[in-house]
Amino acid sequence: MKWPAEISRRALLRAISAAGAGFAAQPVLGLATAVAQSSAAPGRPVPALDELAGEWMPTGTLLNLPSVNNFHGSLHAGSNLLSFTELTFPPLSLGGDCARLSLNGVNVQAHESKWYPYQVLRRTTVGNLELQTTVRMGFEQQLVLLQLEITNADSGPADARIDIDLGGYLRSYPGPWDWNVPRQYGTFSAWRGSLADSGRVVTVSDGGGAAATAFAFPDHPDELVTAGSSGSAGWALTLRRGERRTLRVVVAAAGTPGEAAQAAVDARTRYPALFQQAKVRWEQRFADAFKPGNEHFSGSLPVLDTADRSLRDLYYRGVVSVLELERTNHPQHLPRSYVTAGPQWGVTLAYFWDTALFAPLLVLLDPEMAREQVKLWLRMGIENGYAVDVLSNTLSGPWYSANDLSVFSMLLTYVTFTGDLDFLDEPVAGVRVLDHLQAIALNWQNRVVAATGLADYGLRGNLLEQIPNYINQVPSLNAANVWMMRQVAELRERRGERDAAAGLREQADQLATRVLDLYVPGEGVWRTVHNDGTSAAVRHVYDFDTIGRLLADDLTPAMRSEMTAFLTGELMVGGWLRALSLSDPDAASSTRPDHGSNGAYDAWPALAAGAVGRFGNYDLMRRMLAGFDGVGAEGPFSQSHQLVPEPSGVVVWDRADLNPRNALTVVAWIRPEAWPAQTTAAGIVSKVGHSGAWYPKTAPNTGYALRGDGTGAISFAVAVGTTVRQAVSPVTVPVGGWHQVAGTFDGQRVALYIDGVMVASTAARGSLAPAPGTNLMVGADPVDPESKFTGAVDEVRLYDRSLSAAEIADLYAADFAAHGADDPALVLWLPMAEGRGSRTADAATGAMETVVGGSWVPGRHGGALALARSDRLIARISRQQYNENNGGAFTSVILQDLFGYAPDGERATLHDSSTPRGVDARLRGITLNGRSHTIVSDRSGVRLTAG
Repeated sequence: MKWPAEISRRALLRAISAAGAGFAAQPVLGLATAVAQSSAAPGRPVPALDELAGEWMPTGTLLNLPSVNNFHGSLHAGSNLLSFTELTFPPLSLGGDCARLSLNGVNVQAHESKWYPYQVLRRTTVGNLELQTTVRMGFEQQLVLLQLEITNADSGPADARIDIDLGGYLRSYPGPWDWNVPRQYGTFSAWRGSLADSGRVVTVSDGGGAAATAFAFPDHPDELVTAGSSGSAGWALTLRRGERRTLRVVVAAAGTPGEAAQAAVDARTRYPALFQQAKVRWEQRFADAFKPGNEHFSGSLPVLDTADRSLRDLYYRGVVSVLELERTNHPQHLPRSYVTAGPQWGVTLAYFWDTALFAPLLVLLDPEMAREQVKLWLRMGIENGYAVDVLSNTLSGPWYSANDLSVFSMLLTYVTFTGDLDFLDEPVAGVRVLDHLQAIALNWQNRVVAATGLADYGLRGNLLEQIPNYINQVPSLNAANVWMMRQVAELRERRGERDAAAGLREQADQLATRVLDLYVPGEGVWRTVHNDGTSAAVRHVYDFDTIGRLLADDLTPAMRSEMTAFLTGELMVGGWLRALSLSDPDAASSTRPDHGSNGAYDAWPALAAGAVGRFGNYDLMRRMLAGFDGVGAEGPFSQSHQLVPEPSGVVVWDRADLNPRNALTVVAWIRPEAWPAQTTAAGIVSKVGHSGAWYPKTAPNTGYALRGDGTGAISFAVAVGTTVRQAVSPVTVPVGGWHQVAGTFDGQRVALYIDGVMVASTAARGSLAPAPGTNLMVGADPVDPESKFTGAVDEVRLYDRSLSAAEIADLYAADFAAHGADDPALVLWLPMAEGRGSRTADAATGAMETVVGGSWVPGRHGGALALARSDRLIARISRQQYNENNGGAFTSVILQDLFGYAPDGERATLHDSSTPRGVDARLRGITLNGRSHTIVSDRSGVRLTAG
């Protein structure tokens, strides 16, 4: 079928409707091809979504696994090859893992994953069977669509028993919701599994509320049973050499079992069309964002046409980050809501601060929603919270100190980027918008400290929630007050109100003098003043970003140069930034990856590049943006990217026998070359995790770990019940020689051995709290990326019983590697005998485990693996949040600070137009007051043309 280059939304809906009604899937496939071709065609340089996907990433090295969004909700891919968790369709929220896959009775972990805007792929190899899964969400439907492909790569036939533990513990929480998303943890006895549709559908219903999940199978299982709170599905497969089989699962969420079952049955019938629709409709939504007059958004974004791949990818990936968090199922709030984050936390919250950081993007894309959103903020009262819960349409959280700047920026951007100057005279909550702007610009006077003439912005909880010294009279937000007063003065001046404008400018200049006095000459940083009269120079990127972008013209050339040197010398590292310099006194205690010393909130690098551009250093700005584009290899923009050492260690993929409950023994031979200088102990053998609600800095409370600290003292920790018990050696293990370290737990005590001798023990009565879902790591830690062992490791063993002191001593004295290998309690044995390659064999089970980094060296018995904590840092999506729409700041900064777009509501103008940006590019389709413009960047600078 031939499709026109331009496809209307109505045609798209007709094609999808036809496919969903039972027509052949070919029209939808043809439409997908047409959408992709139209994006890549001459004159339409908008990339296809697949071009913006991440790369295949080894999951054992990731801090956060990918997520999927479908404009109604989101989910989080699990470490299991098929499972997902943290599914929300507010007010519905899923507890626990859903759809856990096992092969021949063994849990299957995902070894690699790949993020796309509309799906997550995961894959692994088990023996000669290659497995790959896809998870998509039904477009704007309460559906999850799972697909498992299993291929026999053996030379002969292979049997495969596939089982899926369904889960599905969904509950309705009417709201309001806040940062802590309501979810059930741990106990699921309130749910009941039952069969429907003549035994072909499993429903899991919540006995405590109006919520149910249903599972249907286009490829009907050989066994489909329920037991207690849920159920399971099983297939017995025999695959010929080279044969591939596909198994598909539908997961439907609804308010009642009957509704869920019916939705699952309908989706089972239409699975191919729905699966394809999940991609095609996402692609169309993305295409609509750049199409003037589209039928979804109230505006459109300019199209960036450039051969600079990194600039192009950043620009369009920023748009994807915003679309990932668009929600169309909260009409009680707005027809289209733009929530800030997901899928872990705050999935219904639209933050003032975060939203304002990509205000230019939002206003151009959806000016009607931007206008209604900011009006809603004003009506609710911006002193009364930090976000709107779109589920209940109420305010959430405490007051944030950045509220004034954020709401002001949204209002001003709307007026200047749309040309809707009449909006300034529109009353909102009984006050004209222009008067709101002035009241916000002067609100600092209600917080002024008489002794300094600066405004007090509160404590850590109101500011960056980190950095003990960054409190009270911070330079960034006082500088913002200067900028806001000047902007209102400009608006007053244009209305002929010269006296009012002059008064505002005078106040702004006086405050600017006080702010500039906070600069630390020669350092490139700024002092914050505390209310007790003390002050401290704080080496944080937020001052650089805010002052650099808002007061660039007030800074001397020396100040700009010193601030840039601070940025490049202390903050830029690993293709990313650290928000707080390691030279700051608060660095050691401020380690949250968004605002602390080991990473940055994803908007901060964008704004830093923007500030450098406003300093006129476009060469550095371009190089910064090119470097930041590298984080896209993992996936989308997130709440923060954390700076971690390059991965190293052995990943032993999680399975049931690695999670004993009654007793265990961990043994390893080590030859340490250095003990960690950092406060975190080095992981020798670790399998730890979290139970219940957790936060990125919550200490692990499940599993077990054998570690060494900075002095060489060894510890063995075991989670018993809800408490971690550990034995710590009073003696140390010196560097340079081979030593056996071992830990045991027998239900009564935790004991630690060095070289066959018990050196410490502590009482620990109870059962071990296992850490299912996390992998066992050798030379590293599954939770803490800093916990790296430096040295060689050999002969790692795990028993599901507690060896006696005599057995430990005997194992130490043995002169051959296989001693005791016939013990049926031995569930893991890594002889490390390969000598090369990226896999090592578990001699107890035959499984092949993954080696990351390191080098093969002679060991205690045969070979060993030498590992080290790398000094090279890389940026990884942190555990804070997988998706954040703050990535839209990159798109906005490219528009405003690289191309210099600076409309005033009447005219489209460019900042610093005569200075070349060093990039050949066009931004086409910027509309102001009904006129479309193109910004051309070439060797002469930047210029506006019509069209």
